[in-house]
Amino acid sequence: MSIQNNIQAEVIASMKAGDTQKRDALRMIASAIKNEVINKGELSEEQEIEILARELKRLKDSLQEFETAGRAELIEKTKKEIEYVLAFMPAQASDEEIIAKAKEMMAGGVQEVNKLMGPLMKEFKGKADGTRVREIIMKLV
Repeated sequence: MSIQNNIQAEVIASMKAGDTQKRDALRMIASAIKNEVINKGELSEEQEIEILARELKRLKDSLQEFETAGRAELIEKTKKEIEYVLAFMPAQASDEEIIAKAKEMMAGGVQEVNKLMGPLMKEFKGKADGTRVREIIMKLV
């Protein structure tokens, strides 16, 4: 079952349960995926994960803005939406996994942050946020 189908099933379940916040958040995610399907045709699971990652990044950016503005009601709503998106994402890579892979690459002679970022992001695509990977690399270099 594809991620899109799982999301649709969760939308229906949240509608039956009367959970409007979850329903609306999942509809937003489903809409983003449907727009990509319209533009590109059938999507692979990897492409669906990319869309989820993009939505997650958008929500995290919004959360940051709401926190700076002191909008408590929107902060809580956005945190819940982030939880809903994370439920459909693959398991996130731990810091230890990222550090181990980075150290392995550094042992191979690569010492520059920019040269480490590309291969690490390919390795952890959809499993780790780029800013988190960058922060870890910066501590190591």
